[in-house]
Amino acid sequence: KVHAFMIECQNTWRNYMKEINFYCDGACKGNGKENSIGGWGSHSFDIDMSIYGGEIGTTNNRMELLAAIRTLQWILKNRSIDKKNPCANNELYKIHTDSNYVKEGITKWIIKWKMKNYMGVKNPDLWQLLDKLNTHMSKSVQWHWVRGHDVSEGNIEADRLANLGCESIK
Repeated sequence: KVHAFMIECQNTWRNYMKEINFYCDGACKGNGKENSIGGWGSHSFDIDMSIYGGEIGTTNNRMELLAAIRTLQWILKNRSIDKKNPCANNELYKIHTDSNYVKEGITKWIIKWKMKNYMGVKNPDLWQLLDKLNTHMSKSVQWHWVRGHDVSEGNIEADRLANLGCESIK
């Protein structure tokens, strides 16, 4: 009964949280090639936030991961978050990505990857960082998949920012 009560309290608490939606996306021109140009972007209409950046010699999957990482880092830096108890700020951050790789990776596959010490996993450096951030903020973050280049204004804006990230490298 105590466990059921705690779940009920947690669900009630979530009902009072302010939801803030973030859309993140990655892009890469010449995916995986030595001179590839990649970009990442993140946007929230809810709080009028836009960030982007880019790298040379990268892949689309790395940029998708970096978009999610930079989003969580931005939240930790710019929102009033109790570092010891991130859910104390009464904000729920909904992270929307068009990358099934990122969404499934951080919500499902990461458990087995950690058990195997990331053996055979591509981009272990980024997965470890994303996992650290996600674990720290776990009660404040929800992950959502959206269809890429679809009618989602947030995803379209994140894609535009990711391409700006590519252009910023040229």
